[in-house]
Amino acid sequence: MSLSTPPPLFKRYQTPSSSTDITQQVLSTLTDLGLESNPIHFSVLYEWVIQCDPFLSNEIEQALTEQHYSDQTAEIFYMDLIAQFLGLHIPSEEVEHLLNGLQSRLDDWQNTTQNQSKAIKKGMAQLLSSPMPEQSKHTLSRQLLPLIQAILANTAQLQKAVGASSFEIRRLKQALKEAHALSRVDELTKLANRKGFNETLNLMAQEALQLQASFAFIMLDIDYFKKINDAFGHPTGDSTLRYIAKLIKSEIKGKDFAARIGGEEFAILLPKTTYQNALQVADNIRLNIASKSLKVKTHQSALSFSVSGGVAMYQMNEPIDRLISRADQALYLAKNSGRNRIKGEGSL
Repeated sequence: MSLSTPPPLFKRYQTPSSSTDITQQVLSTLTDLGLESNPIHFSVLYEWVIQCDPFLSNEIEQALTEQHYSDQTAEIFYMDLIAQFLGLHIPSEEVEHLLNGLQSRLDDWQNTTQNQSKAIKKGMAQLLSSPMPEQSKHTLSRQLLPLIQAILANTAQLQKAVGASSFEIRRLKQALKEAHALSRVDELTKLANRKGFNETLNLMAQEALQLQASFAFIMLDIDYFKKINDAFGHPTGDSTLRYIAKLIKSEIKGKDFAARIGGEEFAILLPKTTYQNALQVADNIRLNIASKSLKVKTHQSALSFSVSGGVAMYQMNEPIDRLISRADQALYLAKNSGRNRIKGEGSL
């Protein structure tokens, strides 16, 4: 990267407004709210003032308007902001296998050495209490016994160290488990990602066979999303994705499952749901999204958007690809029929 090209985060904060004016506005807001001018409040309100992320700016403004803004809400906004900047490096499955094997060997060693130490102590006590020549007892108690006791003491110290290592390995395994779960989450929208979706879809298909109860699959696609990115920029595009993900989550419940499976594509799984009910859920989501808008700093009018969707039902024992294909065909039928509408596989 050349020195003349600012890094991505610096690009985020490039604004035609004077940085001094922005700073003064932020400080003035902090004073009006009676809040401490710390990095958390300053960063959150700075984001609100420059509005480079319309979704986050709207959330902050809503908290300010409804007088819900506080140290607690500021921390949530701040963590949300940081989460956008940080990537997560997930340990591989080989690491998990290594940790499992290492912990198993350490546990086995601890159990074995504890049993051996007890046996040695018991044997020495029995030996010393048994009749034997005084010279042999003297040699045993003065030479061999101290040596054995030293070995046992060193073994006990090593057992403590191994115990601490085992505890650390268990902690790392828990962290790995949490990271494994996060690897199935889309970092931008906090919905499941494609990997998480594929796993859940396969599990739901297995459960459907066991219970002999089908499930519905909804595929949604944001209309004209490329135009949003081209006209407003990628930060606004990201905000749109996060906002729509929030609206989708507000329309599902219970064991319903939502994921972002592509750039502007979302998938919803509805267990134990009929075809007609799935069409209704999909249309409710469409109507909710179409009724909302997102304020963008660089444009006077708010950004409106819509989605098109396809609905299909899982057929027992069918390959998963066929289910996805039918929903995808229904989605494209909705696109080709004028967008901002839902089509089901019954229309194919």
